[in-house]
Amino acid sequence: MSAVLPIIYPDLETAKAVVEDPQTANIPELHKAVFRWLEIFVKHSSRASKDSVDELKALGASDSDLAACLQLASTQVWLTSSADASGVGIDDSYVNFAPPLLQRDASFYRATQEVYADTERRTGPSAASGAAPHGWLAAPCSGESYEVAASAACSRYGMVPNLFAAVSASPDFYPRQQLALDLLERPQSGELSASMHALVRAATVALNQCDYFVPTVKALLELRSEREINYAELVPDPMAVASNDQERVVLAFADKLIRNPYKITEKDAMGFRAVGLNDVAYVDVYNTVAIQTSLDRLANCIGVLPDSRALLTLSKAY
Repeated sequence: MSAVLPIIYPDLETAKAVVEDPQTANIPELHKAVFRWLEIFVKHSSRASKDSVDELKALGASDSDLAACLQLASTQVWLTSSADASGVGIDDSYVNFAPPLLQRDASFYRATQEVYADTERRTGPSAASGAAPHGWLAAPCSGESYEVAASAACSRYGMVPNLFAAVSASPDFYPRQQLALDLLERPQSGELSASMHALVRAATVALNQCDYFVPTVKALLELRSEREINYAELVPDPMAVASNDQERVVLAFADKLIRNPYKITEKDAMGFRAVGLNDVAYVDVYNTVAIQTSLDRLANCIGVLPDSRALLTLSKAY
């Protein structure tokens, strides 16, 4: 952030003042409100309310401005968590994408593709259109780009997810949201089991206190967990459900990555190796936590209501 501020505030003294405390800096009131809202997004998204949105609107922000801020904050959380977890340095290491922690080339980080047989189609009611507000933004839920996205979503999920409807104030966001959801559908490598992946997603949602994704992670636990896990057990303390050393290490890492990503060190990766999990599994876990957290905070700060069914692709066997 401090490297970007001089671009926003060319005056060096103002930029320094913003770094120290934006609320006392000589900047517009709208900017101060944005900084307050960003702190809620990053630290306390589960406490977000319509009051923050109303304050920003009263100071001149439009729904499209707010949607853009939400998307930027969500994406930055994803990238920041990934960078912290992988040990990417602040030098030219990004050119070769070989972070000092894992020392892998770019191909290592590309999501692997798996083909699932279309052996089962889930059934259930679709979310009733217009039955309840989709969120705190005045999303139009109309227009050519929205209709295209809605049609694709219906084919994929059997409904238009409330998350999609809530960001229709900025239709360019659909591809980004779909990419994130696609990456979360399953482990991105063969080194992380579907059971562990489901546990990581559920623990992340519980730690972020995101009501929107609860139906989805409950379905994943039921369909993919190798043992019976009640989501409610995860809410007070995900670590309490760990049944072996691998689960304890993974859940402790997920907790740390969500609460204090800047404290991640190579010791966290070594912890994976000590219990028989390799670097591929480590990358898979931190990607899952980073992406799920970015969406959890987005949903919390939009105020979007849960869908009536799990947000899982119909054409894949789960």
